[in-house]
Parts: sequence; C-alpha cells; structure tokens
Amino acid sequence: MGLFNRKKSREHKLQESIKGQMDPDLVKIVYAKYSDNLQMHSVAKALSSEQVDECYQSAVLLMGFKSYSEQTHQIMALAAMGGHADACVRMGFLQPVVEEIWRGYCEAEKYESAKAALMKIVGTY
Repeated sequence: MGLFNRKKSREHKLQESIKGQMDPDLVKIVYAKYSDNLQMHSVAKALSSEQVDECYQSAVLLMGFKSYSEQTHQIMALAAMGGHADACVRMGFLQPVVEEIWRGYCEAEKYESAKAALMKIVGTY
C-alpha cells in the first residue's frame, strides 16, 4: 500500500512543481478537463506560439522525470495540436498507430526535420 501512495505522491509533487513554473493562465488551460479531442484541438489552436512552446517544454520536463501520466500526455497533445513539430513527432512516437494524425497538426517539412532529429536519438520506430 505504501509503495503506490509514494508513486502518486511523487507524481503529484512533480506536476505541482511544473505548474509553479508555468504561466498561471496557461496552467488553467493545460490542466482543464476536455470532453473530447475536438474540444482540446480548438483550445490548442487558440494558444499563442509562446504558449505552445511552454506546453512542449513542460511536457518534456515531465517526461524527463518519467512522468507519463494522462496529464503529461494532455500537455504534450496540446503542444502538438497547437502545431509544435517536435511535439507532433513525440506524440507519433508514443502512439505510432496514429502517427499520421499527429503529423497532420504541423507543417510537413518541420515534422520531417523534427522526426529526423528524434531518430538520431532513439533510432527508428
């Protein structure tokens, strides 16, 4: 019982730490509950490029600390749906069955460049 509580506690602390580093208005957006992907896509398209970058950076930090929670995926998905090429590639890497969908959220040339950079790190997927 204690083992599972620690994991949840660690995840909660990590999420709170990242929240504390983000713009408060953006925190409300990325930690909101969305009824479906269409609603999330609409919100992502309304984000500024700086907010999309902040989403991507926050999600990368969380993943770097081995946080693969639903919330972390939502933050990365918002960045991808907002058109961040690196986020699109990472979501395609995490969900290869629907990679083409993630590819469609950003410019083709930027996607290919970002994917090539990731392939140098992780190899083909």
